[in-house]
Amino acid sequence: MHRQWSRRDVLRQCLAAGVLVAPAGWGEAEALYAWFDAEQAKREATPHVEMGPFYKRRAPESTLLRTATDKGTPVTVSGRVITVNGDAVPNATIEVWQADDDGLYDLDGYRFRASLVPGKSGRYSFESVMPGHYPARVARHVHYFVTAPGHKTLSTQLY
Repeated sequence: MHRQWSRRDVLRQCLAAGVLVAPAGWGEAEALYAWFDAEQAKREATPHVEMGPFYKRRAPESTLLRTATDKGTPVTVSGRVITVNGDAVPNATIEVWQADDDGLYDLDGYRFRASLVPGKSGRYSFESVMPGHYPARVARHVHYFVTAPGHKTLSTQLY
């Protein structure tokens, strides 16, 4: 079967390979948006993914999920909560959770879990470690549960 590549697919592959370089602080969304006419560009909504069995309510508000003694590769994750039109979503809350470096979730406490409150621009960031792989999953991932008044709740994952 022959895959049909869109212009967006080609640009994403160029960004991933380092062939296309974006200004410092830009993510994929900003770089891709710059290539499209603002009048014609419409972002696709982030796809819904089932939450899975490891979600816990009332995660602490924090941007630091790791400690100096945690094993694993340190990572900083950042992004924006926006509508498909590119507008920041006011009063959003993001809950994130992930496995540790060994692929295990903390079911007794709140390790590698946090509640984030993006600023007015919708920007957020947090520091963690690269989640470990576990056999039942295809890829390492961070879970997201995003809520905001007047908006549909979103459960998704970052791979």
